[in-house]
Order: sequence, then structure tokens, then C-alpha cells
Amino acid sequence: MAAADMYGAAFELQPELAESCVDPVRHGFLTELMDTPDYQSLHTNTQLDALASEMAAAAFGKQYVQLLVEQQEREKQGDGEPSEGDKFREDMRNIRAASDACQQATEEVESLNDMRSSLGIGSGEGGNGQMDSAKLAETFKRVRNSEMLKQVCDRAGRYRRFL
Repeated sequence: MAAADMYGAAFELQPELAESCVDPVRHGFLTELMDTPDYQSLHTNTQLDALASEMAAAAFGKQYVQLLVEQQEREKQGDGEPSEGDKFREDMRNIRAASDACQQATEEVESLNDMRSSLGIGSGEGGNGQMDSAKLAETFKRVRNSEMLKQVCDRAGRYRRFL
């Protein structure tokens, strides 16, 4: 369910959090994530874009899992009753994780958009529909794993944005 929530936060036009979320950690993380200006900026590049949303959701998920692991470690060390400061620290951890998730997702999506632009398949050039998602994902992985191809696509994508 968490993966679907992460994907929905990236893909949907106007994602909304359910107040009745059974996982308070996920709810706190997504609340902080969706309240950041970085998320709002990123969301303009991921909404209704399946591949970009998958990449953003993966970055969101990594940070969420890391947040869960840290919480489980703290619970193992538990000091007993939670204090008022614990809520503040929890909020700060959520903010940090949300910020890191947005930064990672933004880097991935920008890299994808640079590659799309360099191949002439980005928006404004006939749309993303000229190459199916599976082939686009495969091409992106190949470019990302080759330092030379990554530099070529990065430069070509940036050059095309200036034109």
C-alpha cells in the first residue's frame, strides 16, 4: 500500500492524504513531503507521467523505508513514555526525510527529462507517446549506466532547452 501512496503522490493531478491512514509514520512522511515547495515543483514534472512518477515514487519509498528503519531502532532502544520533545524530533525527522526524497526524485526526473529531450521525445516534441514506457525505461537505464552516454544526453538536453 505504501508504494501505491508514493506513486499516487507523484502521478495524480491533485493528490490528497486520507486522514484515516493506518500508518502514522507514512502519513507524517507524506504530509511533510507534500507540503514542501520542492515537492510542488517536482510534481509539475511527474503528474500524469507514468515513468517520471515511478522514478519519483522509488526515491520517496527509499526515504520512507529509511525512516521506518530508524524508527524501529529507536523503539528497540525505547526509554518508556514519549515526551513532548519526541513529537518535535519526529516532525524534524519527517521533514529531513521528505527533503532528501524530493532532492533524490528531482535529480532522477531531471536526468530522465534531459535524456528525453536529447532523444527528441520530450513534451513539446510530439509528446512522450512516441516511445512506449518499457522501451523508454530501458533506454534510460542504459544511458544512466554509461558515463559517456549520460554526458552526451545531459549536454544535448541542456542545449535543446536553450533553443
